[in-house]
Amino acid sequence: MIAFPSPRHVRDLASGTREHTLASLALRTLRRDLLGRCERLRDRLGKDTTRCFGEFVDVALAAGHPMDWTLHLDFGVFCGVDEPHLWDELCVAAARRWVRSSSCGESWLAVSCAASPDRVVVGLRARSLDDGPAVLRGSQRVRSHLDQPFRYQTGEGPFTELGTDWRPYRPRIPRQGVPR
Repeated sequence: MIAFPSPRHVRDLASGTREHTLASLALRTLRRDLLGRCERLRDRLGKDTTRCFGEFVDVALAAGHPMDWTLHLDFGVFCGVDEPHLWDELCVAAARRWVRSSSCGESWLAVSCAASPDRVVVGLRARSLDDGPAVLRGSQRVRSHLDQPFRYQTGEGPFTELGTDWRPYRPRIPRQGVPR
């Protein structure tokens, strides 16, 4: 697990010092990982992107967030995202992060959200040197009502189809909302 500095802490460091530079680079890396492929979300946040990101990271660190793939889902809740296409973007980013950084033994992750419960994003780890990781989007008919904002599944071996054993994911960070 990578430790990230609080943006509030970085502002207190003397500019130009090694500590300030390293902490700023760590936050820039996290921001790129969190928002890099979420172009429509960045457009929606507009000039509030930097402020919203900084406030979110401060709250997430204070709450003891593991800073794993679920960070994307919590960021969406924090920002008050309610558009299905933005949730799709965040689910893709979450699956991409899981594929790259999770240390669990599972081979795939499927994630879905209540805003568009029939949409499913699947992250697949590479099974050999010949095929790399992949993130796929698809749909699945909803068999039951989602009582939590998100659900997910993980599995071992090759991905063939989704089961019915969805686990709920309860966001760790409360909604703050950003201006529209």
